[in-house]
Amino acid sequence: MCFLGRKTLDEIREGKRKAKESGNTFGRPGNSSRTTSEEFQGPKPLSEILKERKKLGSVIDASNCSS
Repeated sequence: MCFLGRKTLDEIREGKRKAKESGNTFGRPGNSSRTTSEEFQGPKPLSEILKERKKLGSVIDASNCSS
């Protein structure tokens, strides 16, 4: 994971405002792909959840550190 330093409160608020304007109500870019309650088909095994997190984490890390 790439740590780019601390953010000021204004920077955090600006990021949340931009996320809201783009239609992401959670304020975080990755959350828009989460399943809705209509798509929910029961609990997943822990191993499957961890695999998904590992995939998402590697994609997010790669995009954040490619500067």
